Formats: sequence, C-alpha cells, structure tokens
Amino acid sequence: MSMKHLKYCPELNQITGSINATILLLQLEYWFAKMTGGKFYKFLDSCEHELYKQGDSWVEELGFSKQEFRTAFSKIGKVYTSKKAFKESKDLFNGKYYASYYDRIKGLTYYIRNDAKLSELFDDDSNKILYSEEKSTENTEDVLRTPQIIIPANPKTSSPLSVEYNKLLTSVKDTHPTKVCVPYETIKALFNQYCPSYPQLTLLTAKRKTLLKKLWYDMGQTLENFKQAFLSAENSDFLSGRLGSWRASFDWLIQEDKFVALLEGCYTNNRRQSQFSPSTPSAPKPHSKFTTMYSHYWDFEELEKLEDQYIDRQIAKYSTMSVALD
Repeated sequence: MSMKHLKYCPELNQITGSINATILLLQLEYWFAKMTGGKFYKFLDSCEHELYKQGDSWVEELGFSKQEFRTAFSKIGKVYTSKKAFKESKDLFNGKYYASYYDRIKGLTYYIRNDAKLSELFDDDSNKILYSEEKSTENTEDVLRTPQIIIPANPKTSSPLSVEYNKLLTSVKDTHPTKVCVPYETIKALFNQYCPSYPQLTLLTAKRKTLLKKLWYDMGQTLENFKQAFLSAENSDFLSGRLGSWRASFDWLIQEDKFVALLEGCYTNNRRQSQFSPSTPSAPKPHSKFTTMYSHYWDFEELEKLEDQYIDRQIAKYSTMSVALD
C-alpha cells in the first residue's frame, strides 16, 4: 500500500502556537517548493469543482477537520474572504507567514507566501532539514518531503513517535469540554433582535443547544460572531425570503458550514443596498424578483487576466520592499 507522510518539527510549536499549525506550515512550505509563480490554489475539502481531484484538499491530505484547518491557518496566515479585499489591503500579511484569498468567480482559494518573514524563520541549516528529500522508489506524489520526525497519514499504521507524544497529538483533537458556559439566552435574544424578518425564536431545544455549543467553542467564544452572522442573515434578500417563497430558519443558520459562510460574506446581496438596522421591523420586498437581476457584456477572462497580473505585481512589490527593509 502506498503511504504518504507529513512533516513535523516540534521546535516550531512555540512559534506557530500549536501542533496543527506547525504541521500546516511545513505542508505549505512543501507545496510552495513544488509550485511556481508565488502562489497556488488548493481546496479545503472534497467538492464538485471541475478542477478538484480525489485527495486534492487540505482535509484529505492532513486529516484535519475543516475547523481544525481554519484554526491552524489563522495562527500563521492572514485570511481574505475575497480577491478585492486582498487587492485593497495595505499590509498583505499583517505580520504573518502566509495570506489566502478566495476568488469567488473561479471558486478557488489561493495561498501566498511571505518570503521575507519565512527567511527569518528558517536559517540555512534548518532549510537543509526541512527540504531534504527522502529517497524512495515510491511515486513522488505519494511520498511527501520528510524531516527528522514523520507522522504517517494513515492512523492504522505504526508511528515512530513516542507514546507520550501520541497522547499529546490526540489531545489537540479532543472533543469539546463538557463544562462550557454558553450564553444560550443571550444568543437567542440577539437572533430575535437582529433578525426581525425571521420567525421569533422561542424555544432552545437540546439539538439547538448542541449546535450552539459547538459554534461557541469553535468560533472563539465571542458574541460578536453571532451578532455579525445574524446581521448578515437579515441583510440577505435570499435568506430572509425577500426574493421568493423560501426562507432560512434559525436551525439552518446555526449549522456550522452555513454559519461560517455567513461570517465570510457568502450570502451578501449582489447589488448595493442599505444595511437594515435592528430597529427596522422588516426589509421592503421588491415588486418582482427580477428587479435584482442585471447583465453586462464584460470579457471576464480578460478581467481575470488583468487582476492576476495586478496581484503578481503587488506580491513582487511587497517582497522587494521587505528585502530592502532587511
């Protein structure tokens, strides 16, 4: 059976902040060493995208959950939810080692490397360790670059790690602690306040509390995320039912993937509109759902080419400035 391995250097944990972030950093370095052009795209999980290939995602490659990946990347990278936000940023990396942005037209997430900062992290000696190739008769796509310690990606195979370290690695992926103080009633009040277009929430069932507990723990244990998500849901013509007969429910909104999509602005209206305040009882319904449709005769391929050229120049400019400052 073909088996691939993940790199791991425990010395980096104090810098990255977690074991998962260290593994992700080294895997990013692996892909940047293989790719050219200063950036590459990669899928978070398996999907129906025409460019996706089986196994070609972070979740499948690392064995992380989607939330574990997001948490790990947030420790070492700056996340942009759109290409526009990335292009308009005055500080691409915000002091971190990487940046990523989501191209909504292509449906791809791109990753960019902060060469200047990473050159400070890895000296010449460490680079020899990080990028030493393990000689093998296996296909190079099946065996990843290997440092001093390796972790088999297949959990059923034996591992060269000590028992004590295996326990430590397992503890990172433990389920949520049983004693978590979740402000259920406050979240309920926020929904009723910021989502007046939806049916009022009156009962928090055990199932709803389970979903809210997971969101509360995974999303940083802050009410601001719930406020932002509920506002996005209220301001979305599609979710609030202002475009048709279907309307999202509270149970739909608090599903993890839907909640994250709300925070990332995936349900923002395609047209400019005023933001509805909590005091507004409901948003005005358009006379026809066709009033929100428009068309332009744009050459999207040409626009994409120009945007990619602009981003490449911006990355090159930032790298040149960083080297000059050093």
